[in-house]
Amino acid sequence: MNAVIGLCHFCEAHGPRPLFCTFTTDEEQHTTESSKGPVECSGCTSLGPETVLVTKDDNGIIYCSRESVPNDDVTAFLQQAALRSITCEKISNELQQLAETVYDNEQSICSQRALRLKTGRHEFGQSRPLMQLTNENDIFKRLHTHFTWMLKTGALIYSETLYTSQQLLNKLQPDITRKSIFEDTCLVDTNEKMSIRELANVLAKDVFIKALYCLLTGIKIVISLENQKNSTAILEALKSLLPKGNIAIEISESSSQLNVCVLEEYQNIFHCKWNNLPFKYPTLMNNILNAMNNDKFHDAVLAQHLKSLQLEWLGIAKTIKSSILASGQKADAVKNLKKILGVSQHDEVLVNYWMVAFCE
Repeated sequence: MNAVIGLCHFCEAHGPRPLFCTFTTDEEQHTTESSKGPVECSGCTSLGPETVLVTKDDNGIIYCSRESVPNDDVTAFLQQAALRSITCEKISNELQQLAETVYDNEQSICSQRALRLKTGRHEFGQSRPLMQLTNENDIFKRLHTHFTWMLKTGALIYSETLYTSQQLLNKLQPDITRKSIFEDTCLVDTNEKMSIRELANVLAKDVFIKALYCLLTGIKIVISLENQKNSTAILEALKSLLPKGNIAIEISESSSQLNVCVLEEYQNIFHCKWNNLPFKYPTLMNNILNAMNNDKFHDAVLAQHLKSLQLEWLGIAKTIKSSILASGQKADAVKNLKKILGVSQHDEVLVNYWMVAFCE
């Protein structure tokens, strides 16, 4: 379904709603299944739930007209469109002229206003279907023909292009994406690398959490393993959790440096020499751990989700750095901006590191 044309109306009893919809499809079941939704009144119906008007062109495209579309999300959009179109009075001249002809004819026979004032009743009830309002039994067949032509003509004239945020910005303002979070080089490609879940399983949970905190906050990590291949795989997996830049990770046979996080392996068991974990982790770290525990994310989806989290916090760091350069470190504007961006006190160490390491 690439486009929908809907006839919407305003029922005096039930409000705005789509009445008649035409769409393209390649599924035969859409030509036979019943329309969804309860029938509120005669004025809220068109073809009836069991009737579908179908046209097939030479290319095999099926044009369906029915009371509702088979997609609930599209139905919700049509209901919103009904409200907007009616408030703007986006109304068909042809239907309006037919209805006015019927109205004038009725008024010439008997004034409906005078009848209501005299009896307190409406001869035709609260709502009337469109066929009765227009006195045209084939009105929906005519609408199906019109809507089908509109969809077919539109498909010949217009083409749809889906842009990502980066592609759209490059199209509108090419210079704006240079040295920004939308650069192709701002994130490490995770293809053919150890996944983050595999890394957590190899290191064990407590070791992984310590390494993750040190990685995100700029504490130097030294990997000291007997197997050089394992060291390289772990190094590459850790790097994938950060944007490209000055990443403080190295592989070494031993380390006597102070204030560093050392990953070591004894008898296939990994240890981490770092015990200064804070009571509250940075928000990004919590988001990464929560995503890893989400069973609905398989490894490929998880990798892309972690990339989006990196972009989010890289953007936050760049925004705060620009504000500091313009207003000063302790300016109220910077404090207010941090609140708006959701940067709490336990995020400061991460943001301060990212501003230096990844924001040019």
